[in-house]
Amino acid sequence: MRMTKKSIGFSLGAVALAASAPASAQGWWDSFKFSGAGNVGITLNPDVDRNRLNIGHLFTDRANDPMLHQLLVTAERPIDPASSSIDFGFKFQGMFGSDARYTHFLGMLDKSIKGRYQLDIVEANVQAHLPYLFSGGVDVKLGQF
Repeated sequence: MRMTKKSIGFSLGAVALAASAPASAQGWWDSFKFSGAGNVGITLNPDVDRNRLNIGHLFTDRANDPMLHQLLVTAERPIDPASSSIDFGFKFQGMFGSDARYTHFLGMLDKSIKGRYQLDIVEANVQAHLPYLFSGGVDVKLGQF
C-alpha cells in the first residue's frame, strides 16, 4: 500500500482595522493601535479515512474541510522608551479559531469552549517606562507575553 499526502493551503493576510496616529501626537491615546488578522485554509488529502483526521499533524490535523485557523485582534498602546517622564502602555491580543486549541498559555481558557474552534489570549501585559537608575531609564513589562 502506497501512501501519498498532498497539502494545499492559503491564507488571508493581516488587515489593519484602524491606523495609528502620527508620531508627532502629544496625547496618551494618540499612540493607541487596534488591528486584526484572519487566516483560513484547507488541507487536501485524498488518502484520508472517513474521520478526515491527518494523523501526525498538529495545526493541520483536519483534512478536506475548510478551516478558520485564526481571527486575531490586537489592541495596544506602546511605551515611548526615549521619554524623559514616566510612560505607561499595554497590549492585549486575543485569538479565536482552530489554532487556539494548541496555543493556550498554561491552560488559560482551554475549557471555555469545547470543540475545534476555541479562544486564546495570546498576549496581555502592561508596560512602564521609568526614567530612573540608568541614563536611558528602565522599561518594565508585566503580564503574559
